[in-house]
Amino acid sequence: MSKRYENVKSVIRARIRSGEYAPGSRIPTSNRLISEFKVSSITVRRALRDLEIEGLLSGQQGVGVFVSNRARINRPMNPPFIKSLGDHMLLAGVEPGLRELSFTLLVPDAEVLEVLKLPRESVVYRHEKVVLADNRPIGLDVTFLPRAVGEVLRQDLGSDFVMPSLERNRIAYSTIWYRLEACSLTEQQEATLESPIGTPMLSIKYAPIDVDGQPVLLGHMVTRAEWFSFDFCVDHPGGQSADTVGQSIFEN
Repeated sequence: MSKRYENVKSVIRARIRSGEYAPGSRIPTSNRLISEFKVSSITVRRALRDLEIEGLLSGQQGVGVFVSNRARINRPMNPPFIKSLGDHMLLAGVEPGLRELSFTLLVPDAEVLEVLKLPRESVVYRHEKVVLADNRPIGLDVTFLPRAVGEVLRQDLGSDFVMPSLERNRIAYSTIWYRLEACSLTEQQEATLESPIGTPMLSIKYAPIDVDGQPVLLGHMVTRAEWFSFDFCVDHPGGQSADTVGQSIFEN
């Protein structure tokens, strides 16, 4: 089945990219695709599911499967890192938004305290918000802030993204660590992100570090995987750097 499944997927993908299946249009029904490719319904369903995960298709229950008409939000991760997530959403033609869920003072898990380099039983602020794209929930962001940092940023966190808030309040950092991992939507996240349990998600952990090596905060965003792409540019040790810093050679 693998070869047939890959063929169905690649042909439909090519038709989307060529414009044969235009953005917003409904693609042929499963029965028509089964007849055209002479494959099983399982093969067609698997191909369409993968293309939905890639963000190329969007299924509407009882209506059909449609070509997505949204662009991915591209996040270049190399210096000069000057734009916030909200800025990159605007560049993708998406209106950014936030919905604050909670801001609480608590003793977090030992793992959080270890990352933040804080003593056991330290109290920190936990801020939770939903990230919106055109008023649609696409991500859940949880940020842990040492008490002093949280008290400074409190006035901004409900209405702005974290990195611009740090800049505005003159909280300096020299580097940012990121960790990107695949995950799936949990039962606790299902209602907030309006997606079924098991939906493929992207986990993004981030920690700005100050000049003394102390983490300023720890953030963790879980988002629909098909909404984002990330670009990295790494110099070869001892080589001559190309003049492409901050620019991507890939199409969004």
